[in-house]
Amino acid sequence: AGYGLWQLRGFFRCVHDGAALSVAAAGHLTGFARIIAVLALAKPVTSALVSVLATLPNPPGERQLIIRFGSDDVIALVVGILLVVVAWTLREGARIARENAEFV
Repeated sequence: AGYGLWQLRGFFRCVHDGAALSVAAAGHLTGFARIIAVLALAKPVTSALVSVLATLPNPPGERQLIIRFGSDDVIALVVGILLVVVAWTLREGARIARENAEFV
């Protein structure tokens, strides 16, 4: 999560410095988006692992595996994917702006 916040900080620093339409800003936004998506996918796995480890001392037949994938996980995954698409669009915009600047 710390890496994701660091990437978000870098993105907003680029925006503040007037480089919102840059490869660096797109890279920071991509890094943040990937962390969001990975955490959304990792949450159900880690909660299932915790449920197994918590009930491991129980006798056979009383152990549990609980798999939970809630709406908050779906929303986080969708937001992560959408931000990846926005970052890709930003990267393409930066490429086009660079090409246009070369014509002048």
